[in-house]
Amino acid sequence: MKNLQTQWAQNKMQLFFCLVSTYLWGLAAHAYRFFGNYVSHDSLNEFHGAIAGNDIKLSSGRVFVPLYRDLLRSDITLPWLIGILSLLWIGLAVFLVVRLFKVERKGIVFLTAGIFAVNVSVSSTAATYLQDLDCNMFSVLLAVGAVWLWRNWKWGWLAGGVLLAGTLGIYQAYIFVAVTLVMLLSILDLLNGEKFSPVFFRGLLAVAMVLLGGLLYYIAMQVILAYSHVSLTKGDYNSLDQILKLTPSEILTLSIQAYRDWLDRILNCYTTYPAMMVKGINLLLFAAAGGTLVYGLFRRPMGMRERVLCVVLIGLLPLGMNLIYVLIRSESHDLMVFPIWLFYLLVLLLADWLWKQWEHRGRLEKAGAFSRILCMLLVGVLLYGHVQFSNGMYLKKDLEYDAYLSLMTRVVSRMEEREDYVPGQTPVVFAGRPENLNDIIPGFKEFVNVIGMLSSDVVYYAQPWRFQAYFDYVIGTPVLFAEYEKWLELQESDTVAAMPSYPAQGCMQMIDGTLVVKLG
Repeated sequence: MKNLQTQWAQNKMQLFFCLVSTYLWGLAAHAYRFFGNYVSHDSLNEFHGAIAGNDIKLSSGRVFVPLYRDLLRSDITLPWLIGILSLLWIGLAVFLVVRLFKVERKGIVFLTAGIFAVNVSVSSTAATYLQDLDCNMFSVLLAVGAVWLWRNWKWGWLAGGVLLAGTLGIYQAYIFVAVTLVMLLSILDLLNGEKFSPVFFRGLLAVAMVLLGGLLYYIAMQVILAYSHVSLTKGDYNSLDQILKLTPSEILTLSIQAYRDWLDRILNCYTTYPAMMVKGINLLLFAAAGGTLVYGLFRRPMGMRERVLCVVLIGLLPLGMNLIYVLIRSESHDLMVFPIWLFYLLVLLLADWLWKQWEHRGRLEKAGAFSRILCMLLVGVLLYGHVQFSNGMYLKKDLEYDAYLSLMTRVVSRMEEREDYVPGQTPVVFAGRPENLNDIIPGFKEFVNVIGMLSSDVVYYAQPWRFQAYFDYVIGTPVLFAEYEKWLELQESDTVAAMPSYPAQGCMQMIDGTLVVKLG
């Protein structure tokens, strides 16, 4: 009983430390966004889930998102609440990861929290797709929870399959968080001297868990879609039907490309530091991890089967982290690649493992301690660089939001000055995208490669329902947009093409009873 009480007290302290570490990293990187109320791109279109967002989620197979929102937050995008929930789910996931790998050193726990809370998959979601941030982080938690159940209970893989169905039903790409963690655990098990059979058998159970999760997800998706009278999107870059179109030759080609994409993302990870510095740090981390793996493979008498299995897992690890690249035909983006950032977790785990092997061995212990401290320092430097980068992203979005508001306020003023325009009654069509906005704000060029950060246009896609959302939630002025068919017709009209763009005279004309405003 006393041992149980002691263990419970230790778990509570570790949970507390994981949560505190996560909130420290998370607030340093994302508080700007959590306290901000600017919306753009998809966060504008899906600002209220019940109006458009839930249907979008259902049609993309993310069928549990509406249920999550009903249970844990409203359909409205609430920045601060979303931030609190997101960091809570990340903190719990970090705690489970720390328990999975039996991490004891607080410095590594602190950096693990940084890896999960401060990466481009989190910050790009917060910057442009805030309505999804807490949902996606809950998906990560479910994936980690599934691995924890698989690892700790005899029949945990069954319960883990249920959690993975939840992961798939919220954000499909994050099932590879579970795949990556299983591979990392298996590699470390082999380095620690476990035999082939138990590692291989557990791996088969993990495969069964993933397949079970996929089956349960498919069944739930069909039921929910039938009940909601919504059909899956087809032909889009991230629609589920893309997987069914893959041929064996495409899979092979894309798998090779996935390795290149994985390496490129790590070597060029987003920070505010010079590119050569980032590459240099990452190459040092690659060297440290690679050297440790080679040492682990040949340091002790390891059976041939164990060595082969370990080498195979190491070789497949980058593909496991980036398999989404293959499944959606190379069109993966920053939101989808969360598992790739677990490379830094591997570096820290290997550095800690090496130190333990050399503990109490004189100079070797000092060398191991130096290697671990160096890896921790380098990972910490990269994480702090991304803290700065995240804040730069949010500043860019904030500046663009203000600039676009200023522009559209002037546009609306010009519209209301017209005698033939009645607000809320006269149909309106906006043609083109604003020409008198900076495509790239001076000094923010390095941010445009992140998904959702390319354009300064808040509405981004010139569609009537997106402009409708902007007028409903930002401008607050009644406006009646023309039907989509009329919108498309006027976009392609020769008369509209001949019109000058705002703010020139003649940029607003009444055509067939519809006020056309040519923005660009």
